[in-house]
Amino acid sequence: MKNKSKRKWLLTIFLVVSGYFVSLVQVHAQDKIQYSFDLGFTISYFDQKNAPYPTPELVDEFDKSSRTSFEIGGNAAYALSNALSLSSGLRYTERGGAYKTKNPDFVYVNQITGNQVDDAYNYLRYRLVYLEIPVLVKLDVFDVFNIEANDSKLRIFGGVSGMLNIGSKLRYNIFEGSSDADEKWEADKLDGAESLVLSWTGGVEWNGGPLIFYARYSKNLGDIYDITEPGFENFDVEMTTISFGMGINLN
Repeated sequence: MKNKSKRKWLLTIFLVVSGYFVSLVQVHAQDKIQYSFDLGFTISYFDQKNAPYPTPELVDEFDKSSRTSFEIGGNAAYALSNALSLSSGLRYTERGGAYKTKNPDFVYVNQITGNQVDDAYNYLRYRLVYLEIPVLVKLDVFDVFNIEANDSKLRIFGGVSGMLNIGSKLRYNIFEGSSDADEKWEADKLDGAESLVLSWTGGVEWNGGPLIFYARYSKNLGDIYDITEPGFENFDVEMTTISFGMGINLN
């Protein structure tokens, strides 16, 4: 119950700040708003060493790994001053975590020489798909310290994101055949993912002319999975995501 109350409190704050941003867009002049589009890749991982699973003893030998995917989104930034801006938008982002263990029965071999080229691994990849609405405060370091940068901007930013879950699956691979591994992938839907997740976000972006390059770090606030659901008692995990990408200013 404590975690549920915390999420409701955080959600209230998020909705208030989001409403304030929308009111700024509606009331103030459009020439203070900068629109942009960006595309990047995400690297996500869970904090637990052992994979979250209904029966933990079945995945004892799996070691923590990361899951790499992508994100894409549109943004609107309202200039509060020359150095300070408030930003929001809508993003599609894929996150999650992964675990792996070496498969002793299979190896990858060169089809011509027959020599081993790599070990084979069994994977558990937890795929979480979100529609994200970030509310971020951005500060231009060049402007604050009066650094001449030929209209370039170096912004640091931080804030909160609300993420609506639109997909949750556990993907895993299966090896068939002889020692020359034939690898196939399957997926099971995980209905226990929380429908709304809040996270705090921080990062840095460089803006030069129409181009934007960014790096972000985010961590969830509250549960990723509903651990009160039957079968999800061992899914009490925290998720960290690092993302890198580039974008373009649209005005």
